[in-house]
Amino acid sequence: MKRVLMMLSLMFVATFMACKPEPTPEPGDGDDLVIENKKISKIYFDNGLGSGKRLDQVWIWDNEQLKKIEYYSSNNTISYEEYYTYNEKGQVSRIDNYADGEQTEYSYNGDKITKAKLYYDGELEEDWRFTYENNKITKIELVFEAKSSVKKKMNPFANLLPFETADLLYHVKNNAKNRNGFYYELTWDNDNISKIEIVEDGERADVDCKYDDKINPFNNFMSIYAEYYVEEFYGSKNNIIQMVCSFYEDGDNYNEVTNYSYSYEGDYPIVKRMNDSVLNYVWYYEYI
Repeated sequence: MKRVLMMLSLMFVATFMACKPEPTPEPGDGDDLVIENKKISKIYFDNGLGSGKRLDQVWIWDNEQLKKIEYYSSNNTISYEEYYTYNEKGQVSRIDNYADGEQTEYSYNGDKITKAKLYYDGELEEDWRFTYENNKITKIELVFEAKSSVKKKMNPFANLLPFETADLLYHVKNNAKNRNGFYYELTWDNDNISKIEIVEDGERADVDCKYDDKINPFNNFMSIYAEYYVEEFYGSKNNIIQMVCSFYEDGDNYNEVTNYSYSYEGDYPIVKRMNDSVLNYVWYYEYI
């Protein structure tokens, strides 16, 4: 567990999915409200190593539905694409990465996601189950994993949790020595995930998160196209400003701290900076 968590700060460039934020009300005349909706159209990335800002993702929309995300390599060519399919309620039911033979399927019970299944070349690779308290996800449990060495690009949590925590959780799972009894427990502070406990075969690690008070453009993805059916948040409402990973091994405590800062346009971030003891990454967001 120690080796795995010490590497977490290197993992924040991994893939994440598109989302549409909750509308932002602004005072108007009388009881009128001006509602601003923004959808991300492009993401640029700078790894801080001198190569500069480059195109990282392009999101293709059909009115209010996200249809495809294009992921770009460092030479500005498309590395792979993900295509989105929706159920009759407008909830995301499947995401396909045809080039790599990957597919993630999501199942719901009414307005709550209950399962996430990841397939590779048509064979089930992972099966995750979700537990709720007070209409919020409090536990994510791995109930099946195939004995495969396939290095997957898809992250089944990327649509459910803030990018930073989704990437962290999936990286820990992929590097765990023993995945028997592997699960995550989530604690909420209003509409933000404040703490995640990682349990691996009886060992535990904690992730504590702090947030700003601005709009997280990657919030509530799995339900954004089913506004009349789903009311609760899956991901955090605000933008993460600090993540502290605490883990325990051989009676010793260890901490890994990652800080984030932002430049805003109104209540939306347009630049996001990440730094820890090693890395300095920057993301740039464009909206439509």
